[in-house]
Amino acid sequence: MKLHLKFSLTSAIAVDFVLGDAHSSERAAFRAMLQPEQTYVLDRGYMEYQLVKDVDDSGAWLVVRAYNNIEVETIEDLPIILPDEMKGHWSTVRDRIVRPKDPEYAHISFRLVECTVGTTTYRLITNLYHLTTFQILLLYAYRWQIELIFRYLKHTMHGVHLITHHPVGIQNFFYVLLLTALLHLHFKQRCLAEEGQNPPDLLSIPHDINERAVQMSDDTDRPTNHLAIARFFARLNDALARFWKISKHWLHTLADCLNRPYTADIVRLLNKYAV
Repeated sequence: MKLHLKFSLTSAIAVDFVLGDAHSSERAAFRAMLQPEQTYVLDRGYMEYQLVKDVDDSGAWLVVRAYNNIEVETIEDLPIILPDEMKGHWSTVRDRIVRPKDPEYAHISFRLVECTVGTTTYRLITNLYHLTTFQILLLYAYRWQIELIFRYLKHTMHGVHLITHHPVGIQNFFYVLLLTALLHLHFKQRCLAEEGQNPPDLLSIPHDINERAVQMSDDTDRPTNHLAIARFFARLNDALARFWKISKHWLHTLADCLNRPYTADIVRLLNKYAV
């Protein structure tokens, strides 16, 4: 079984999913969830020129990582716009409008944003022409949130242990799992609000971070295996974790308090483990 999950960066919650078998197509599942006037951020497993055109024709937008071996020709070079504090993290940055060299897809044009972080090169295809170079790179960086929610559903919520193998039962299982996660999130933010802590309306990327918050992956296939990328993601997550991350410590504290009256002491205790 394979879970194709749609995650909203605006609300930081899962909003839709499609279930398929172990060999089901990611692109087919994506097309089933595709809606106009929405922006989709996809990893390179979805990369396909026809998919780029289908998204554009549907009135939606996308940022999708391309394979490094794609061959394109430049139509127009675009200005590279990056904040000064980020220029030291990214190298060989390029922004341009291109078309594929493959004659079958030469009628398709798109924007291609490229950069190197550490030893990893990113080539991002998009049909968003009104955003800056940095905004395109930042959108793709936030795609990592889908990996975090998969980890949360699998390990924190024990979503890998199915209670049924009937298709309808599995679908209901994931609906309940996502609703439970949503209720946890709503309750956590309510507790924080009672102490005057509210989600920020505007996020800035901090210059300095606590190095203990930097989590490098041991998996060489993951971007966070590189220290520069791990630091960048830690900077992005710094302001978000308090309001949108449900940790095991917070859940264990909540479980311990279920038989107690809901008081200001409970709120303070839960908020202590907000991060």
